[in-house]
Amino acid sequence: MKPGGVISTGSSAGSSAHPNRQDQQLVRHIKMLMQMRAYDRVANIMRSDQGCLDATAINGVLRLCGESNNIEGVEWFVMEGLKSGQITSSSTINVALNMCANIGDVNRARTLWDAMQAHGLQPNEITYNTMLKVCTAVGNASEAEWWLQRMCQDGIRPCLVSFTTLINAYSKMGQRAKAETCFALMKDVGIEPDLRLYNSMIDACAKTKDWQKAEQWFSLVQGPDNRTYNCLINACAQASQAKRAEYWLCHMREAGIPPDVISYCSVMHATARVGNAERAEYWMQDMMSNGVMPNLRCFNTIMPAAMATAVAAAWVQLWLDRAGNFGLNPDKSATYNQLFRHFLKVKDAEGATSLFETMQAAGCEPDPWAVAKLNFLKGQAASSCGDDNRCPRTWTSRSTTTGSIDESGNTPLIPGWTQDSEIIHRCPRTWTPRSTTTGSIDESGNTPVIPGWTQDSETIRFWL
Repeated sequence: MKPGGVISTGSSAGSSAHPNRQDQQLVRHIKMLMQMRAYDRVANIMRSDQGCLDATAINGVLRLCGESNNIEGVEWFVMEGLKSGQITSSSTINVALNMCANIGDVNRARTLWDAMQAHGLQPNEITYNTMLKVCTAVGNASEAEWWLQRMCQDGIRPCLVSFTTLINAYSKMGQRAKAETCFALMKDVGIEPDLRLYNSMIDACAKTKDWQKAEQWFSLVQGPDNRTYNCLINACAQASQAKRAEYWLCHMREAGIPPDVISYCSVMHATARVGNAERAEYWMQDMMSNGVMPNLRCFNTIMPAAMATAVAAAWVQLWLDRAGNFGLNPDKSATYNQLFRHFLKVKDAEGATSLFETMQAAGCEPDPWAVAKLNFLKGQAASSCGDDNRCPRTWTSRSTTTGSIDESGNTPLIPGWTQDSEIIHRCPRTWTPRSTTTGSIDESGNTPVIPGWTQDSETIRFWL
């Protein structure tokens, strides 16, 4: 045909493989209109005699919509293609379903599936696998299982990808029993698992902290790779099995597989969970000596190990400074506040006060709750100093039946006092003697007064 002649991209096999310039211009024009969301104009073109597009052009338009996050345009274009008879293969539906999987749009995927069947197109293996992918993308493993069953009922034999998709979903959700059931079913139908599937099974054990089961799955692997070892080390770390995690990292080296930052981070996480800061530091040093540079996750992982030592502040400061030397810019406020809460938990007012001053010097904002708790600890220390003017009363939860009601609505509280269900408190106020011993309410009418005492507004101390 002469240059400039009008042909349809679907008129022949040769024209489909080598569209002429006019066809290319038509595709570019449709893509531009789709970006403008001028759907009516696109519909007019597709319904005209010169608007016939082949599968390659249609998929190109769909991918353009996907790249611009126009999933609405993907659905509209597929529907229009089905109505105009230009989409005649499930391969185009597979492209659209995969875009739904990428953004986790299950409802739109179901709509496309129904439209495909309504126009007489039959799904293939890829179509079912893509529906499995859509469901697992949003963590809906039960519906993915339903699609696998329907796949079998429709006479389409599931493949390794089908089972891997579902087992991965169970693994991420920590449903190890279902993952094992699915694995056994796969073996029954004669499909041999690959290395990635074994990795998923080990990872499922990590989610349930079953390190012994993870080791059993590892024993079945022929030729484990870096990820296999990392999944196993992580399973030991999640179960606080620091020695087993260290053992498998050494085993990894002996197998000729160099540990990476994930391997070391998992081992340090295991040592941190058992409060062994020295071993965490050892593996940090070992990692750096082997040319593996730590990342911010490594430092965040080992920080809890410092809380189990008598020199927690020193460990934290060491690791913070080291992270800064690597240019990692750790969140000092979060780390300091974590240590701050640790000091308060063990009632180390001196350590908390020192850290509070350090935080102020570093420009870090302390947790308001922690500051209030620190003041409370100081108040307890001051109330036990032997002051003769100290209020002699103590109280515990539900020790009085007068006063206001707290947030729970069932525990009476004296106004100005605090209640703790576990600790007996002494009133954090001071009082001055008064000659009279009558009356229990002062002049304001709302402050309880111990008979024989009166409140001195100049000496009242609130430590809460």
